[in-house]
Amino acid sequence: MGTAVRGTGLGARLLDTITEDRSDGRCWLLTPARARSAVLFYERAGWTAATHPTPSGAEHAAFLGPRHPARALAPRPL
Repeated sequence: MGTAVRGTGLGARLLDTITEDRSDGRCWLLTPARARSAVLFYERAGWTAATHPTPSGAEHAAFLGPRHPARALAPRPL
């Protein structure tokens, strides 16, 4: 998303729109762990990191949606 829309809430609304019809809450996504702004955005939007990248940041991070039933089982940061 371009910088012109950052901070407007558009990204969070888009996420909500594409996940709201999941009555069981089972939504997940992958993003490159080194895409720090994306990782922070998903965390602010209520998504939970289910994996933790290697220190080099070369891995992908998996996120569980805000209503995903397995959120409580996600490993916590060290």
